[in-house]
Amino acid sequence: MFPNIMKTFLGFFLILAVLRNSVSLICKYCQAKGTTCTEYDLKCKNSNDVCAAILIENTEKGKPERTLLKKCEDPRMCSMPFQYVNMGKGRYERTSILCCKEDRCRNPVPRFEPGFIRPNGKQCPTCLARNSSLCGSDMVDCSGSEHSCIQIKQTFSEGTTWVTIFKKGCATRNICFKQGGSYIESFNMPNPKPICNRARPKN
Repeated sequence: MFPNIMKTFLGFFLILAVLRNSVSLICKYCQAKGTTCTEYDLKCKNSNDVCAAILIENTEKGKPERTLLKKCEDPRMCSMPFQYVNMGKGRYERTSILCCKEDRCRNPVPRFEPGFIRPNGKQCPTCLARNSSLCGSDMVDCSGSEHSCIQIKQTFSEGTTWVTIFKKGCATRNICFKQGGSYIESFNMPNPKPICNRARPKN
């Protein structure tokens, strides 16, 4: 009789484990320019089992523009909360991420580290243009944890037209590991599969 009781308890716990694994996390989802957005519930799927609040800032149009995104995310993103692409001349993209693993958790708005860290003695080719032929031989000094040179081809929509942008600059290595970083995903762009190389010492 004892073995039968043990089998019953074992089966009960196996059912509980299956049910627990089948319950999906529910996160708040929203996307908007600025640092606030209207949220609604979203059930997470596959390996995206953490809730993330992502703040993206870029200066491609001459002044800082911020976008806030809340979504289900891969937990690997939480291990790389700060991501930078530096194209020189005040042109940059940076991302800050906060994560939690509770249903409907309300992450605070992420913050950026104040200012940029001093140059690290390395440099990369730089470009920001709508045609790769317009990219010249200019270089940009890397700073802080920017130890990689990155090349990205982004295609996105502007109204009813599709626009392609070519970018080169210094980057944190985690963007290369993530194949474009969260700032790409935030605008629902196709994965650009960036080309990354080690930043070279400045001459």
